[in-house]
Amino acid sequence: MEFLQEFERILSELSAHVREGREISYRDGAYGITEIISCPKKAELRRQHPDLEVRNIAIDDGFLFEKTVKEVLRKIFDRRFEEEKVLSHDFTVDGEPFSIDGHLDCFIQYNSNKIVGLELKHTVLSFDNETSGRPKELIILQPNSRRISINYKYILQAKIQKALLEWQYPDKEIEHYLVIKTTLRTRYKMGKSIVVLPTTESISREELEEIIRMFRNDPRPRANWECQYCIYRQHGLCNGSESANTTLEHENAELIMELLDKYSKIQTEAQMIQEQLKQLINGTIEYKGKEIGWTYQERTSWDIKAFVKLLKAKGYNPLDYLQVNGRKARLLENELGEELDKVREKTAKPVFRLQLGGRN
Repeated sequence: MEFLQEFERILSELSAHVREGREISYRDGAYGITEIISCPKKAELRRQHPDLEVRNIAIDDGFLFEKTVKEVLRKIFDRRFEEEKVLSHDFTVDGEPFSIDGHLDCFIQYNSNKIVGLELKHTVLSFDNETSGRPKELIILQPNSRRISINYKYILQAKIQKALLEWQYPDKEIEHYLVIKTTLRTRYKMGKSIVVLPTTESISREELEEIIRMFRNDPRPRANWECQYCIYRQHGLCNGSESANTTLEHENAELIMELLDKYSKIQTEAQMIQEQLKQLINGTIEYKGKEIGWTYQERTSWDIKAFVKLLKAKGYNPLDYLQVNGRKARLLENELGEELDKVREKTAKPVFRLQLGGRN
């Protein structure tokens, strides 16, 4: 078991390997896009403590995804590809200068008239609100689609990058895409996917100047969860602060936030457990007097034209059967019998039942 002590070193070397060559620099006084849409105090502390860096496996997975994609794009586009393209722009807001140095993960001179920008992201888990089957490996979303949950900051960052590209290359056609590697959970399945979302809107100059104004004047975090994961708070360099976007005014505010955090974690864990149970259970099993597992839900689809024709032929008024309740359904079954099977199709869809006393 002597080798076990080597795993800490192996993990550290893996982290260093995926970060190798990833250097991002800024002009003096300039800020990055992620900085201006996040906690302003974090940007200040990052400059005061440059050696402090968040390191975990999830972030390293993201860097590895970035590194791999960039290597592939370099092989495909050669000199037309540039990584971490600096998108600089200088503003004057309320009479004061302000500079942004945005960094675009992937810049591609697609042809003489078109530039394509890719912003790469890696998330642990995303939810598909429309699909029930196994996720596809590549999913191209429609513009402004809400089918898959995507962090609003990613979308805002993409809009800013697209605007900076348009301002820097006014004579070029600009295309921009968010490319997200994630574990995607549909209603019944989970799988690894690459999700591509076209960025169709650019942020306006007025909107961006308002973000800069807030960054300058309001030092609070932009989201409640920022303090929870902040490395500067973990090292005692900041005590944290209430979010600028959501102020919970309630005598039990602290308890409410704590319970919501717990509920969110329990809900995510329950979803993961349910996915494991779906893979492990074949058919149904009994648990504490309840039947759980895979069963079938019967669905009926009708050939409407043929159904109306049948009703007329049997002397029924089709208008009386625009809605069919239990009594009417039994009447039709008794009087028409097998003839109904000629105008309808019954299918059985597998569903997973997991009702243990609460609402599922």
